Amino acid sequence: KTDILDLAGPKARAWIAPYVGITTLGHEGGDDLAIAEAAMREAGLLYPVVAKPDMSCNGAGVRLIASPEVLAAYLREFPRATRLQLQALVPDVGEAGIFYIRRPGEMHGRITSITLKYPPMVIGDGKSSIRALISANPRLEAVSHILLPKLGARAAEIPVSGARVQLVFVGNHCRGSTFKNGEHVATPALQARIDEIARDIPDLYFTRLDVRFSSLAALRRGEGFRIIEVNGAASEATHIWDPET
Repeated sequence: KTDILDLAGPKARAWIAPYVGITTLGHEGGDDLAIAEAAMREAGLLYPVVAKPDMSCNGAGVRLIASPEVLAAYLREFPRATRLQLQALVPDVGEAGIFYIRRPGEMHGRITSITLKYPPMVIGDGKSSIRALISANPRLEAVSHILLPKLGARAAEIPVSGARVQLVFVGNHCRGSTFKNGEHVATPALQARIDEIARDIPDLYFTRLDVRFSSLAALRRGEGFRIIEVNGAASEATHIWDPET
């Protein structure tokens, strides 16, 4: 992940959420936390950050890190002498995958797919537990075997009426998120912005840019988003997982 993002030129980098790559020490008992926090300071990163393995897929190992204590625990569990990435948390609630193709030698490519991602969520009624709210929703009940182990003791909590409780952090289909076809978001303005970004990353012709965005209106204008990951030749156009596709 980090090597790919490091390829970005100044125009593309302006749209990428700040990040830094580090490598855990090759032995137990070292101060991985000190190394990580020194790298964070150099990159201008503050808590909360998102930690993720430098090589992974489908959200494996991705965690929200809110404090030094949580980061220290994450690093203790992480394999030795292995790279990971720390990235600024983008607080925007919107998440999308933008698939882009450009032929080598051509100045302009095209967006061939946009996926809007909706993480699993329940809304409190003031009397039902999170577990009961999951059971009452057919879609969530179908993936309860994924959600409940992650929630642990939180599943017994009773949210107040109207409270929106997001059940997972990572917006992946295999972790319970709903994917919807967002082709209506692919405006000329967004196309031009993605073109500009892709041309500033050497040899990037076939990619899915995973982004978080402030609003659909802003995204359609080619504004108000941050790239959290650049996927390459192994990418797929994830709108295919829309239940209506």
